[in-house]
Amino acid sequence: WVNSRNREIKKLLKLKKFFLKKRNRKRIRRKQRHRFVYKLFLLALSLGLLGVGASYFAKRSRFFALSEVKIQGTFYKLDPEKVKQVAGLTLGVNLFQINLDEIKTKILKLGDIKSIFINRKLPTHLVIYVEEYRPVFILRSGDTYFYVDQGGAVFKDITQTQDSRDFPYLTGMSAVDAQV
Repeated sequence: WVNSRNREIKKLLKLKKFFLKKRNRKRIRRKQRHRFVYKLFLLALSLGLLGVGASYFAKRSRFFALSEVKIQGTFYKLDPEKVKQVAGLTLGVNLFQINLDEIKTKILKLGDIKSIFINRKLPTHLVIYVEEYRPVFILRSGDTYFYVDQGGAVFKDITQTQDSRDFPYLTGMSAVDAQV
């Protein structure tokens, strides 16, 4: 009887160990999951702080001070120096503190500009690419006159201006067809 009782106790102890091991395995997995999430959180936090630090350095550093402004593009009437002057850029300003949209709107006010691309060439250059409309002929619609470029874009009403009229004329269109 004692022998059979000992066997039963041994079986119960084995079962108990098995269930304890299973419970411990779950606990260990849970801890591993928490460690992984914690490490992932620390990694994300570190990268975020590194990004903020890099941004702060880039905006405050003299390393990114503007040293040259290049004006490129296709010019018809505009002078590249005039574009540079209107942009209002001073040398020594940090490249990342320059508002590119503000410069675009200033240059667009010069008129007859098809497109503008402003690009930062790190660490110290700014390139402004300006494409100006180039009239190919004049569209006459009633008593109004418009410049038209080689792509067929009507871009300027020259009726009340002193702009050159030394281009071929296209007539026969209504004012509704010619929209600036």
